[in-house]
Amino acid sequence: MKDSIKRDDALDIAKGIGILLVVLGHCPHVWNPLKQWIYAFHMPLFFLISGLVWNEAAHKKRGFLTGSFVLKKFERLIVPCFLWGILYLLAHCVREGSFSLKKIIYLIYGSQAGFLRAGSLTSLWFLPCMFLTTCAFEGIVKLIYPCKRFKLFLVLASIACASIGIIIPRLPVGYPWCLDVSFIAVALMTWGYLAKDWVEMISNKMLVTSILCFACFLLLTLTYEANLSNISINNADLAGRYFGNPFLYLLDALSGSGFIVLSSVLMKHFSLLCRVFTRIGKHTIPILVTHKPIVSIVSSVFERFGVPVVLGVVFGIVAALLFSDVIYLLLRKRLPALFGEGETFQKEKA
Repeated sequence: MKDSIKRDDALDIAKGIGILLVVLGHCPHVWNPLKQWIYAFHMPLFFLISGLVWNEAAHKKRGFLTGSFVLKKFERLIVPCFLWGILYLLAHCVREGSFSLKKIIYLIYGSQAGFLRAGSLTSLWFLPCMFLTTCAFEGIVKLIYPCKRFKLFLVLASIACASIGIIIPRLPVGYPWCLDVSFIAVALMTWGYLAKDWVEMISNKMLVTSILCFACFLLLTLTYEANLSNISINNADLAGRYFGNPFLYLLDALSGSGFIVLSSVLMKHFSLLCRVFTRIGKHTIPILVTHKPIVSIVSSVFERFGVPVVLGVVFGIVAALLFSDVIYLLLRKRLPALFGEGETFQKEKA
């Protein structure tokens, strides 16, 4: 059964912008201040959007955290994660001429550091983390939904989750399936859900949306650099839990996400932009799992021939989008599980 409430195009546009920022952030020679600006919020954006698209009425009707829900998320997120993880691991083993069982164990472990040590694609960390996050959010809702002050308890639960995500010790290899990151992600998803009514309320007020959009952009741009001195690496990083000052990190995550979501609300009134970014936003998994080697190859080729860095970045992004589209079109019917479009997905779509 399909949700009775039609999904807002603005949220697919926001996902489209978000995945483009991911690709841009992974371009080897992207301007460093721009990369630091992107990393301040681009991964939190996806968890916040998950809260914005969460349909309370549909989930209440079906029941919270049902077996079918968990299965659907498993097929959508975990199956493609490990199928692509194995493909990248095998490619690495062929390139290196060696294989060990330890790599498989690291792959199954499913943290960003685990994928790195397995010789696989580190970007895959997002998929098991999103699985744990959505299941945990559903579980929290199921637990407190009968309470009279449901939203108040939800706020308190989100604060508790964010606090745990900040203070939990960091491990060199991370936690299984990015469990530590999922605490912060649950808080972000919750805040997205709580902001849903407000976003819908202002979505037809162009002036208000424009002012708030600019305010979010200004707040992020004026504060993200202040946090860099508190971070031991080049930029903030959700997957590695390099937050710097937690308050500044969450402020930047929310203001940056707000800027993208509100920009998307404005962009949906422009048909061409709407069509382009909506299409990209509906194919985030194919782009996520294929873009990184493409931007690296294009960058290396352009660098060898002395092509300006800016052109290398632009061509790298275009090549990554086109390649992901070709791979998706070639494989989606024969191997739909690679893109999280297995049996459950096909039944819902029918």
